[in-house]
Amino acid sequence: MTDPQHYSPPSGYAPAPAKRGNPAGLVSLIAVGVLVALAIVEFVVQAGLVATSNYGALGLVGATFAILNGLFALLAVVFGIIGLSRSDRPRVLAALGLGAGGFALFMILIWSVLYPAVLGVVG
Repeated sequence: MTDPQHYSPPSGYAPAPAKRGNPAGLVSLIAVGVLVALAIVEFVVQAGLVATSNYGALGLVGATFAILNGLFALLAVVFGIIGLSRSDRPRVLAALGLGAGGFALFMILIWSVLYPAVLGVVG
């Protein structure tokens, strides 16, 4: 009788290689990284404008960064959804990108759209 510890499966067909990575999830997370970098750049630019008393440019800078942030947040959400829909791929990066991108999109909606609208009505 053969020893089960020394048994090797018959050769013939190699197991299918495991699919690694999730490119859509990675793109989603990279878009979130760009959002973080944009937030830092926006803070520095606005601080420089306030330091030089150039208050007139604050609105233009704020609107420009709001549009850029909105585009990258939307990109993170779309690619996060695409990454999660791929059932044969790992989903962690896609879930992180979708969550962070969705949160960024929500905050952009609050601070760039609703907050100014409320101030316009109240003020």
